[in-house]
Amino acid sequence: MLGGRLLPPAQQRELLTTVSTDGSNWIPDTRYGLGIFTQALPGGVTVWGNGGATYGSWTYAMGSQDGTHMLTSNINGDWSSLGPFTDLLTAEFDPAQPSSDTPG
Repeated sequence: MLGGRLLPPAQQRELLTTVSTDGSNWIPDTRYGLGIFTQALPGGVTVWGNGGATYGSWTYAMGSQDGTHMLTSNINGDWSSLGPFTDLLTAEFDPAQPSSDTPG
């Protein structure tokens, strides 16, 4: 979908048009579109995708805007915040940035 091969160009533009989620008590540093969101990582890299939760489990599928570099991850949502996803995404897409649990 992100690669632009599924939807006609006009619909792809609509999919990738996002609005701010600031003040919505949602995932920090994100913008939401039509079933897709972006997340700005600490170093300024932006990833695209979606995630969700069900019965104690959180899953993220995020990657580059063109869809050529993707990471899907799952954690036990009962015992964790969403912070590990940011750490995983940062390690994969912006490895020069320290994770939140790295002594600073």
